[in-house]
Amino acid sequence: MGTYQRERLNLLFELENIKSPLMQYIAPGVGIKVIADLGSKDQNGNKRRFYEETVYKSSKYHNTDELVSANFRVNAYLALEYPNPQYQEGSNLMRSKVLFIRAYAMDDIIAKMKEFNDGYAKCYGMKNGRLYVLADKAKSVTVYPSANSVLTFSTDIFENRANETLEMGVRLTINEEFSTVLSAETTWPELVYRISRCDLTMLGFQMIQSYMSLLPGMAVSKLGDRNYSSTARYAPYWEDPDDIINQPGSVGVNKSKPVTKEEKKKSFFSDL
Repeated sequence: MGTYQRERLNLLFELENIKSPLMQYIAPGVGIKVIADLGSKDQNGNKRRFYEETVYKSSKYHNTDELVSANFRVNAYLALEYPNPQYQEGSNLMRSKVLFIRAYAMDDIIAKMKEFNDGYAKCYGMKNGRLYVLADKAKSVTVYPSANSVLTFSTDIFENRANETLEMGVRLTINEEFSTVLSAETTWPELVYRISRCDLTMLGFQMIQSYMSLLPGMAVSKLGDRNYSSTARYAPYWEDPDDIINQPGSVGVNKSKPVTKEEKKKSFFSDL
């Protein structure tokens, strides 16, 4: 194997996650991404591959006595990024903070968004040609997307600076430390659409599509092989099995071959 191919295999092993914008701009400094985690830890704290193949004996078919089972570990979730209120120029703090939205919270978030939208227009009134929120009809809903995180949607007024008008708005409050007002006519409906149509499982696998053709045969282990380690690097299927076994950090692959009559005779007489 050449240097380029070996570096490519190392990259596939070390690949930790893939990020893709779900809605790149929500407000200044606020956006939401899909993250697919490809790395995970074993019981010893070592990195596990996100793709593994297990070779095992089987009598299911007449034309092969070994089969391969492929296993993926892809954990996808959303990351809502927002400006860090504590950030100051020259400080060691990050400019942005992140609120994670885990898969288990998706149904609750979507339900709360729809609950908030129900009768939303009735929360506003007009006085002297100016839009305002009716105090007795103001709405607010709170959800908990992940551990130690909170997200609140509430009625507010959005100032459209492009045409200097006031519109119905939704105040988005993140972790009770940052808030911004979104347009209820444009940005908010798109955010609801993006999240409500988000299938994290499918998105996770779609994000690794470009790597799929590189994976088969590169993470092989023999079922019952005591020498197998989950931290081992990828073992490319095009290498000679004997070379793979002798390589440090690689996984052994034993291919079964039919025994010819000549080999049987040789084996018989060599034992005499």
